[in-house]
Amino acid sequence: MSRLAQSDISFYEAFAQAILANARLASCQHAPGVVGLRQWCDNMPAVGASAKLFSSKAPMCFAMQALSHVCTKWQADATISHLAGSKNIWADKLSRFREPKSQDLFRVLDPSREVKFDLSTFVKQVWGK
Repeated sequence: MSRLAQSDISFYEAFAQAILANARLASCQHAPGVVGLRQWCDNMPAVGASAKLFSSKAPMCFAMQALSHVCTKWQADATISHLAGSKNIWADKLSRFREPKSQDLFRVLDPSREVKFDLSTFVKQVWGK
């Protein structure tokens, strides 16, 4: 794997954290003021950048802009902590959903709790394009 590919993967992991944070915050009702949001990620570059909420290197800087936007929009303080890849069972099953042993994950998911997400709207909200 090239260094560029690893950089892209870290961006996708961090951008997914921003999307997840936005979805979680949009679904909860909280009183005015700062709300704490705790999430877990098995990608160390994404965890490290989110701890600083800053990166000067593309494409990670774009994921941090998205996460900053979400935190500002919802008055949230996001904490993304590291989770060992071996303990990230749900993510592994989601990424390998065609494998027979991963099918059990979809049996426990409740379709009534599905969250609709429009990526183009989110991108327009974050970057205005």
